[in-house]
Amino acid sequence: MARRRQRAARARRLRPDRRPNLYTQILLVAPLFLLYQVGAFRSDRLNGVDFVSRLLFRLRATSEWALLGLAAVMVVAVIYLYRRQSRREQFQWRMMLPLLLESGLYAVALGGVILLFMEHVLGLRPPTMATDGGRAMSAWMVIYVSAGAGLHEELVFRVGILGGLAALLLRWTGLGRALALTVALLASAALFSAAHHVPPHGEPFTAFAFVYRLLAGVLFGIIYLRRGFATAVYTHFLYDVLVLGALGAG
Repeated sequence: MARRRQRAARARRLRPDRRPNLYTQILLVAPLFLLYQVGAFRSDRLNGVDFVSRLLFRLRATSEWALLGLAAVMVVAVIYLYRRQSRREQFQWRMMLPLLLESGLYAVALGGVILLFMEHVLGLRPPTMATDGGRAMSAWMVIYVSAGAGLHEELVFRVGILGGLAALLLRWTGLGRALALTVALLASAALFSAAHHVPPHGEPFTAFAFVYRLLAGVLFGIIYLRRGFATAVYTHFLYDVLVLGALGAG
């Protein structure tokens, strides 16, 4: 038995990595987290599902000692998890560039694929774009907003809702793995799309916008399931940079 486990471990080491390990994914996403948190303290604009920064701002307004205490607990927890995971896995430097290139390709293709599907399969054409006199975002604001969306929305809707719901369905129902993942994928995508229309800051509801984000949520979910959290985060981040940058340029 021990010899069999050794052979299996040796085979895993020799097998090419299909995606980064968890330790590598966490460290790869860390720069976006830091970038967004710095921006959050420079701007009053937060991502809609960024519960962490909202809690920090409320604590800062009520008690600086409470804020410092929470920050200390978070730092200790991060250091503990970092040290624990680093003993099990090594940082895969060689995965950095492939992950970024893969995410970039997904980000470039995502919008076109969705629009083609909506127009030629669902018969939904995009509405005519009209300028509303709003101010274009600066380059820094585009990156900041995109980092918040890529990180927090993937964390909430893919890791939390998709992963959590799939785990609950597998544990407490008789659904098979494929059906449980499909149900969780569609539910998380629907909630992801609906969240963009929630008042007071959500945009007005249209069938086109809802379906577009529903399909985007499905694709982000598939990327998360097949390629991992970091790839989904960077795909979402780069996609938003392209979209917001194009709108700003227009």
